[in-house]
Order: sequence, then C-alpha cells, then structure tokens
Amino acid sequence: MKARSMNNSMTRGTRCWRTVGGFTLIELLVVIAIIALLVGILLPALGKARDSARGVKCASNMRQLVIALSLYANDNKSFYPPNTNPSVSNEYWYDTPRLGQYMPDGNIEVLNSSNPDPSFNDCGEVKNTVGGSVFVCPNHPQGARSYTMNFWASAYIARDCSTNQTTAPGGSGGSGGKGFNADVDLGSKMMLIGEAWGTARQNSSITGQPQFWTVATIGAQQTPGRRFGGGMGVSDFNLSSPVGPEFQSVPRSYIPYYRHPNRTMERQAIKGSAYFGYVDGHVEIKTTTQLFNSGNGKSRMDTLWSPKDFEIDAGP
Repeated sequence: MKARSMNNSMTRGTRCWRTVGGFTLIELLVVIAIIALLVGILLPALGKARDSARGVKCASNMRQLVIALSLYANDNKSFYPPNTNPSVSNEYWYDTPRLGQYMPDGNIEVLNSSNPDPSFNDCGEVKNTVGGSVFVCPNHPQGARSYTMNFWASAYIARDCSTNQTTAPGGSGGSGGKGFNADVDLGSKMMLIGEAWGTARQNSSITGQPQFWTVATIGAQQTPGRRFGGGMGVSDFNLSSPVGPEFQSVPRSYIPYYRHPNRTMERQAIKGSAYFGYVDGHVEIKTTTQLFNSGNGKSRMDTLWSPKDFEIDAGP
C-alpha cells in the first residue's frame, strides 16, 4: 500500500511539473496578441515623442541663429547682414565674414571651402558661406541649411563696388514692403528668420554627399499673405534639375510646412506648421491658420514680413 501510494504521489507530482513548466498554444497566442497590442499603442506615442524632440532641436537651432543675427546687429549700428543681388555684388547673411564669426565651433559645413568659387565674392574678396550644424532642421532631408533670413530685414540688397553705394530693401518706390533693422517696432511679431526650402544643391565638404541649401532670403515677392501660401501663393522658385528630396512639385509658399509634424507625402501642401525667429529674440512655431486667412488669402498680422504689411494686406 505504501509503495503504491508513493508511486501515485510521484505520478501526480510529475503531472503537476509538466503543467506548470509549459505553455499551451492558446496561451502563447494570447501573449503574442498582448505584445502586438502594446506595440500598436506605443509606436504612435514614440513617433510623436521623436517628432517633438526634433521640433525642440529645430527651435533651438533657430534660436542660436537669431542670437547670432542680434549680435551682428549690435555690432553694426542695429543693421542686420546684407543680402545682395549677385549681378551687382555677392554678400549674404550666412557668409563667413558675417554670421560665420558669431557661430559656435562645431560641425559646420563650409561651401566651396576646398576650392573657393570666385563668384562667391564680396566686391572682389573671395569668401565662403557656412551651413550644417545649427543651420539644419532635423526634418529637412539632406539639408545643409534649412533656415533663411527675411528679405526685408536685409541691411541692403545691392552695393556698387566702385562707389560703395548701397540700396535698401524696397528701393525707391518699392510696394512689397519696407526694410527694417533691430530697432523696428513690434519686434515680437516681426520675422527675422524662417524655415525655407533647400533649393540649391552642393556636395558636402565633409561627406561628399549631395546636400541642399536654402537661398539667401524669403519674402521678396507678392503680398504678405500670399508669401505664407494664402490665395494663389507665390512662384518665386528657381528649381534646377535634379531638385531636392523635399520636392514633388513647385511650392506655393516660401515656407515648408511639412516639417512640423514631419510628413513624407504632400510636402508642398499648405498645411502644418513652421518655426519662425523674431526680432525680439524669441522663436515660435506657427500654423497656417495663424499666419493667413484661407478665405481671402490675407495675412492675419500674427507674423509680419515688414512694417508695411498692415498697409498692403489691410482688411480682416
């Protein structure tokens, strides 16, 4: 009797050990389903967190550029750097003799560094332009410079090299806006720098890979609201072939709204947000609905291109 009892006990123990130590197919499928559910819940949140982090980085980069431009203005009687017509002279805000001297050391791309192009000159003085590092939005594919200065903030847009005479933005009788400096009123609304399209292609001086750079200025053409994409928008883009990975068609706005939140389709669509740096030093993200009235295409005067915006886009 004792031997039989012991044998039965061992048998029951063996059966119990086998039950506890294994998974049935149903149990395994339930675990897999729970993991898949958790992944499905967490992935969008992780994507949003990553996009938010990139937005913070973009804002931080732009903030550093705004500070550099403000330092430049402080050293130059409140005037920001020039952005000239290359047919007259060739001077831009991102040149090494201008903003380059105010930038922190780091991984800075230098355009034409190994073989400076004589066309990149300041009335005969060959110089380089800078990009990379703080000039790049993390959501700008293959970007080397993602931000561009407001045309109307330029100190001047033409200089006669023989007489050193300069022409201010708007020139004589200009109707598109009015040039301003660091002492302008409404500094918290006056745009100094904004996100822009990388329309110029140049190989990286560090990796040798193709990269895309913004042009010198935005906002020279059309009315304030149309510059943001209101109404018929603008067509002030000289896109050479091949164009950058940002483009599926010619943009209707100076501002690339696809970067915040980042999207890979319909990049030219007038929807989304963009960061702007202002004269008073702050950086802020703005949606298209904050910038212009979709009904009439006029600026909402939330962000200003120049002191003349109120006159040009008068009305609701």
